[in-house]
Amino acid sequence: MKHPDNILYVFYDSWCPICRKAKANIEKADKKHYIELLTIRDSSVYEEYHLAGKNVEERIYSIRNQDGKSFSGIFAILEIAKRIPKYKPLVPFLYISIILGFGQKVYDSIASRREIVPTGHCNEDSCSIHLNEN
Repeated sequence: MKHPDNILYVFYDSWCPICRKAKANIEKADKKHYIELLTIRDSSVYEEYHLAGKNVEERIYSIRNQDGKSFSGIFAILEIAKRIPKYKPLVPFLYISIILGFGQKVYDSIASRREIVPTGHCNEDSCSIHLNEN
């Protein structure tokens, strides 16, 4: 059962294998259904939640249903961790990483190296993988 006042909408990249794995882990751990995961690759989601210009292709992005406040990157990870009991022990470390100024840098470093496998780029034998060459 969803709790409408407490839902965190989390926007992830379904073309990213690491992101899909994280989505599966979050869904498994989110026993109380406080998080709703939506792919940025769905144009209706992109439009409905006004994601243009929000850098959602580069960083995980979330919106708190309660007040409409948005979070990006390490701040979105913190919001997820605060809602899932299994991840709550990470909250102090996430806060410290943010306060000391390295949390977002570490997040961005990891996110910039993720692989993207666009839909339609696979055949029976293989998938083309394009690495971000930044």
